[in-house]
Amino acid sequence: MSKYDSCCHPGKRERFLEPSILYLLSQQADHGYSLLNRLRRYGFSETVPDPGSLYRILRKFESRQLIVSAWESGESGPAKRIYTLTDEGFHTLKQWISMLEQNVVFIQRLLDDYRTSREQET
Repeated sequence: MSKYDSCCHPGKRERFLEPSILYLLSQQADHGYSLLNRLRRYGFSETVPDPGSLYRILRKFESRQLIVSAWESGESGPAKRIYTLTDEGFHTLKQWISMLEQNVVFIQRLLDDYRTSREQET
């Protein structure tokens, strides 16, 4: 095991969790456990933090006024806290998307350069 193995661990994607949550809430208001399931689409099936971590992020978002929540009682089962994106949350999501788009360009450049250099070695 090299000293670099830990740098590439999937857990480093945790910051990607925040824009993913904001995006999902921009599509529809939702409760925490449903968000956990919907996050699988973005590669979090193995790396999603435990539900407690998700709820800490949701509380942080609520304190920053990116989301609001309200209790919703269902026909069956206990009431669930439903989270809804605010205008400030939409603005923050747009900033995240802009930053991610810029990163995609740089990541693609690195991948292209790497592939080119590997081809030249053979």
